[in-house]
Amino acid sequence: MMSHSIPEMLRVSPTKLEFFVDDRKSHNTVLKVSNPTTNLLRYKLTCTASDNYMVENGEGQVKSGGCIFIRIHHLKVAMFKKNQKNEDCFRMEVYKGTTRIGKPTTIVAELLYSKDTQPREQLPFQLLPGSTKTQADPASSTASNEPIQVDTPKRPSLLYVYIGIVCLAVLYLPIDGETPSFLSNYIKLENSHKLIAAYVLGMITVVLFRQ
Repeated sequence: MMSHSIPEMLRVSPTKLEFFVDDRKSHNTVLKVSNPTTNLLRYKLTCTASDNYMVENGEGQVKSGGCIFIRIHHLKVAMFKKNQKNEDCFRMEVYKGTTRIGKPTTIVAELLYSKDTQPREQLPFQLLPGSTKTQADPASSTASNEPIQVDTPKRPSLLYVYIGIVCLAVLYLPIDGETPSFLSNYIKLENSHKLIAAYVLGMITVVLFRQ
């Protein structure tokens, strides 16, 4: 923590005190007062809300080149209110003999609920090494999110192939009453059968070409 120094005055550190409700160790804190001058200086510590604190060594003197410690204990931690500003101020007056010198040093005391609830400074975002600035095209970004469709060649169904083979066989087989063959005893075909086979074969051919 940085010290607050005034030429030919006492140095007080820190100049801001923070008390946290959920951290009991923070309910007690210490002010360090040092005298860098060649004179014996006296001090007097006052507060805007003296009932909230218990102070040890709130008034005394510091010899040349010496330092003293002022212990401060917060008494009203249980009265913390979230929606109110829980802030008080200490003021240290410095005297050389009976004469007050310089301007009083102000020490701010703030009561907070937790360290985690303090607002943190947001760091600026920076471009990563190797990155380049580009303008996004809305049309291209929309298109990139759509699934890519790949045309795959469709193969003819085996059912169509089998039906086609059967129809060809029916067309090549002789009808009943024509030249006898070894199949004529088992299969008897008529002209109507061949017409149906030719029609079905034509339909299968059309379907396969459309695919």
